Amino acid sequence: MHILVTRPIHQANATAGALKVLGHVPTIEPMLVVDRLATAMPKGPFFGVILTSANALPILTDSAKARKALTLPVLTTGKATAQAARDAGFESVTAHPGSALDLVAHLPAWMEQNGLTSPLLYPCAETTAHNLNEILAEMGISCLHWPVYRTDVAKDFSQTTKQGLQDGHFDAVLLYSRRTAHTFVQLMRNNNLAMEGLRTYVMSKDIYEALPKELQTHAHYPNRPAEADLLHLIAP
Repeated sequence: MHILVTRPIHQANATAGALKVLGHVPTIEPMLVVDRLATAMPKGPFFGVILTSANALPILTDSAKARKALTLPVLTTGKATAQAARDAGFESVTAHPGSALDLVAHLPAWMEQNGLTSPLLYPCAETTAHNLNEILAEMGISCLHWPVYRTDVAKDFSQTTKQGLQDGHFDAVLLYSRRTAHTFVQLMRNNNLAMEGLRTYVMSKDIYEALPKELQTHAHYPNRPAEADLLHLIAP
């Protein structure tokens, strides 16, 4: 299949490679652009790290102070983020499948297994889907947000992608987040492009429920929000 990949560019490249292995033809059209923020690391000490996106990792190699966090146990959402954390230099990495809220639910057990106390450090986006600080505070866990990147939405499709969508050249589109899905839908509407009949693969039921009816009709999502499970749905 000819598949439109809408992830930020460095993540999209990895996904495109996986699709090629499966025999598909990917086209990359990021709906989000990731920019790093020059923010100071909060004062510690910290006893663990939670990580919901690999986009937060580059900042942790910028200074000796930030690199100290790499020696702390880290809990990540999913295997891909866990591998990125290992590649960045984290020494003790645990992956938990699911969303940020699934990670939060598992957090007390992980802390107990590792003999950890709080506060924890959460390198994250400038704007997050959920206020994990507040949720964790209700659980008696102290966690400090550290905004290290922001994501801006794409203003329009490239001309090639726009023409491809208009002519029906894409067999499917991949959407990995609610914000990506919202941006994609908005650009489709801005360009008066038909969404009926477009096959869509999304990472989770939560994203599926955010889609308009036109896309839900031909949308699919895996039982678990993991890329391997998502790609399995479109394996030839």
